[in-house]
Amino acid sequence: MLMNKVFRLLFVLPLAVFVLFAVQPALAQSSAEDVAMAFYKTGGITPKFRSWIKNSETYQNTQPARRLRHMESELERLRTKFAALDPARKTLSIETEGTVILDQDPQSPGLTLRFERPATSAGLPLIFPYENKGTSFGLYAQELDPEIIFHLPAGPDRTFDARLKNDRTYPVRLILKPVQSRTEAPVGIGKNAIWILETDLAGLTIETETGLVLWRYDASIR
Repeated sequence: MLMNKVFRLLFVLPLAVFVLFAVQPALAQSSAEDVAMAFYKTGGITPKFRSWIKNSETYQNTQPARRLRHMESELERLRTKFAALDPARKTLSIETEGTVILDQDPQSPGLTLRFERPATSAGLPLIFPYENKGTSFGLYAQELDPEIIFHLPAGPDRTFDARLKNDRTYPVRLILKPVQSRTEAPVGIGKNAIWILETDLAGLTIETETGLVLWRYDASIR
């Protein structure tokens, strides 16, 4: 069961999967609609798109005489987008924050990235929440709960970017690959019922406040 997993998992990765790139623009963040579609497509369920549209602010603010045209246009867009979604190739990009802890041991330099959860969710899994048309979804990646550790082998060129400072919080962009939708029942967290989409970590970037990438991890490079 998701709630019974060991949540203090340390994920140790070799240098081969941790790649240093030149500063470059970050990827766009996935929307709540993207997350909802990934949940349903991974779970083999077709969403009730008409309900999505009727619950949208745009539809409710549309003049009654124009709502039918808006409904038809949105149905076509949503159905086309959903049909083209391939869970085996889809990744979700989300923005969060993480605290960087540097270990400058020359024999085994390392970097720990810690994710903070609200005080009210102590003891619960680290879930990234989204709300789409009145339904709550959550992305969960076990590798990140609550921190991920990278070890770099010693060597003259194996140093951290000077712009990364120890014990400092940075914007972090996570690239998550959908794996399994928990369609049997939502998870109760506080007063919220959240439908969980379990994911694998496909990559992450540590960024500046302006969105430029300092460090990048790519799970496909092993």
